[in-house]
Amino acid sequence: MIEGDCMDPDIAHPTGVNVFLYDGRHSSPATRDALVTYTPYMADRFVLLLDDWSVPAVKIGYAGALKRAPWSVEWQVELPGDHGDLDQWYCGLLVALISKVTS
Repeated sequence: MIEGDCMDPDIAHPTGVNVFLYDGRHSSPATRDALVTYTPYMADRFVLLLDDWSVPAVKIGYAGALKRAPWSVEWQVELPGDHGDLDQWYCGLLVALISKVTS
């Protein structure tokens, strides 16, 4: 488990990670960049948990990651929150099973 700023270059990155929970900055660029940056550390098949799914910027960031990362989404389910307001608790969750696509 890594707890802290995932974009900190001093954090040790394990490999073969099969569950990735992203609950970080909620801008679309930050979400996209974190997902793309961590792709090399993921197992060939992994579960992605994306917190605050009801926030539009998180969905846009995920869509951007799908365009850039070598991923194939095998399955996903959206667990919507009560709202898309980060000042409130529970803004939804995306659960996805991802396979890395090799060229």
